[in-house]
Amino acid sequence: MRLAAGAVEEDITVACAGDVSVRYERTTDGWTAEFTVRTPAVPDLVVVHRLVAPTLAEARRLVPAAVAFLSGEPVDPSAAAGR
Repeated sequence: MRLAAGAVEEDITVACAGDVSVRYERTTDGWTAEFTVRTPAVPDLVVVHRLVAPTLAEARRLVPAAVAFLSGEPVDPSAAAGR
């Protein structure tokens, strides 16, 4: 993790999507995580996504499941909810 222009940035590896750069910023609604998902199967398609969570820890926990979902992988709802 690193600080950059008032935000926290990190690179994560998700099995179905490879390396993903994530930028976390504190907003009035909580912590916003912004990331981009690409797939080698369709190189012209890029999905930019934002999610909002009440804490930085929760945002960091949710990003891998969101990346998997956007990559077309099945997501276990209980794992995504942290249960």
